[in-house]
Amino acid sequence: MAFFVDIDYLKKNSLIHGNVNTDQLSVILRRTQKLRIEPILGTPLYKDLLDKIENGGLTAADVTLLNDYLIPCLLIYCEIMAAKYYNVEIRNKSTGRSNDEYQVANTDTQNAVFTDELYTNAKVFEQTLIGFLIDNSTDYPKYCEYQNSLKEDVPPKPESDSYDDTISFIFK
Repeated sequence: MAFFVDIDYLKKNSLIHGNVNTDQLSVILRRTQKLRIEPILGTPLYKDLLDKIENGGLTAADVTLLNDYLIPCLLIYCEIMAAKYYNVEIRNKSTGRSNDEYQVANTDTQNAVFTDELYTNAKVFEQTLIGFLIDNSTDYPKYCEYQNSLKEDVPPKPESDSYDDTISFIFK
């Protein structure tokens, strides 16, 4: 699977420390792209951008989208996922917290405060990304197709908001 950024870029440009296990970080990056970025972009634009990254063909508009909007959003969502999962280890006999001799893991409360702040930042970046796509819709027709498909999935609103049936309440 192609990535929007490589692992070294992620480590150098986020709060994720350089000594973090690369294999685990690859899982976090893959999941974050799939679970957070694809729903924002829609599958057609998401796949189109990854294809252009792998095979060449990024336009100037694509580069702007990636560098100024998508990648900053992706980095923060990766930080959130890493903060939630890096001190948890799944082993053959149990799942538990890991610790190292030089650092004490955050408590659940400390981690919640930290990830809440990151999530607040991520939502700002996400809304800015969506706003950019809307404002520049002519450059991203696959995003428009995705948005239109969402509108088609919404059932029509009934003509009347009044109820024809009687509603009964039973009190004991």
